[in-house]
Amino acid sequence: MKRFILIFFIIITFCINLQNANASDKLNSNIENYFKNLSKNCNYMIAPSELANNLLTNPSKIYLLDIRKQSKFNKGHIPTAENCWVYNIKETYHKLPKDKKIVVYCNTGQSANQLVGILQVAGFNVYSLKGGWENGWVPYYTSESEST
Repeated sequence: MKRFILIFFIIITFCINLQNANASDKLNSNIENYFKNLSKNCNYMIAPSELANNLLTNPSKIYLLDIRKQSKFNKGHIPTAENCWVYNIKETYHKLPKDKKIVVYCNTGQSANQLVGILQVAGFNVYSLKGGWENGWVPYYTSESEST
């Protein structure tokens, strides 16, 4: 019985080490891919017009994440967006979908750009809305509404 427990302990320890090594390899790969794509002029941004087109043509493939405070979200947001203030993201990022394009937006795009880098390295397919809510979506939406 002692031998069985010792072998079991060795196998568990080996599996944990293997899992940690695989996670580390995956993280290193994600970091390399992030910087490789940056050098290819991929800035992980999506223009408001492209987002609107994606939402019209294939809304089930897009997950919108508004990282502004709840009070600003309540005053206006892109339809279907989920709200999670950027400072609370550590509590909810594990709920983000890995099978969708995630589009993050804040007021002007600065906080969203920082979060995008972190989430890209974590393995998410994520982009920042160019210009954010104030300088991206609102002017785009307003100009589209006026032209129809």
